Amino acid sequence: PANFEFFEVGIGVIDATDAITRSYYAVASADFAVPRAVGERAIGFRLHLGAGTGMFEDEVIFGGELVLDPKFSVIGEYDAKDFNGVLRYTHNEHFRVQAGIQATEFFLGATYILDF
Repeated sequence: PANFEFFEVGIGVIDATDAITRSYYAVASADFAVPRAVGERAIGFRLHLGAGTGMFEDEVIFGGELVLDPKFSVIGEYDAKDFNGVLRYTHNEHFRVQAGIQATEFFLGATYILDF
């Protein structure tokens, strides 16, 4: 489609040591044109669709990310059980910090991205 700009696929594991519930996942992500409803207040819009095992219960997972500026974005997702919300700070292309609500619990996390 004309509003499609970029496509990525991510695969990963949560709790690789199986201390609670090892969960594998695969997610496809695509950048789209910013919806007109938020046009002046955002610089990017990204949609995610995937599936996973373990905590994802072999179900479909999905989400959306509204990029407010180069450093901050707001994320909403469905993880096969709950709808969650996140505020993400992107320090650089590899390091990100997230704070949000997962189910009914507050969380704080960090991500480091490795490129191959």
